[in-house]
Formats: sequence, C-alpha cells, structure tokens
Amino acid sequence: MNKQIFKGKWHEIKGKLQQQWNQLTNDDLERIQANNEEIYGILEKHYGYAKEEVINQVKDFAEQISAAFPGLETAKDFGMKSWNALSSAVKAHPVRTILLALSTAAVVRRLVKHH
Repeated sequence: MNKQIFKGKWHEIKGKLQQQWNQLTNDDLERIQANNEEIYGILEKHYGYAKEEVINQVKDFAEQISAAFPGLETAKDFGMKSWNALSSAVKAHPVRTILLALSTAAVVRRLVKHH
C-alpha cells in the first residue's frame, strides 16, 4: 500500500471503515493502521465472512476509497495482489502450507516454553 497516502488520510479512512463495518474496535483499527493487510482476518473474525466474501467486501470498499482519494488506487492494487498471491500459493501447495504452519507452531511453542 502507498503508506504515505494511507497515513496522511488515515482519519478519513478510519471513519469510512467504521461506517462500513461498525463492529470494528479501536484495537482492530490500530492493527489495520499498522498493517492494512490485517483487515482480511479481522473481517473474517468479526463478521464470519468466507474468504471470497472478505475479498469482495474489501475490494468494494477500496473502490469507494479510491474514488474519494485518487492516490490510493495503488493501495487497492497492492492489497489485492498480495491476497491473490497468498491464496494461489495455499491452493497450489496445501500440504506444504499445513506442514509449514504445524512446524512454525511447534517452534513457537518451544520458544514460549523456554521463556
């Protein structure tokens, strides 16, 4: 995302996020501000959307924002490219993805036990 534009327009974008999805908490908005890709997981959690629905909701919202703030067009494109690349990788290699997730969880669990 074009972070300079996103950062400069955060208050306006935050207000529009709250209008669109009123279940977003201040913590959610802070996470989205720190990493705008967080919105996908947050919307899945709060609204129970399927991944495709989240993608469509965010895409529609990004189009509205892009119309209001023309410089954010690159942000929408970047977000969608990132999500599509991740989705494609998981679909192409589901077993590898599961193994990677399990091994990462095991490493994290060991680190947490030792600290």
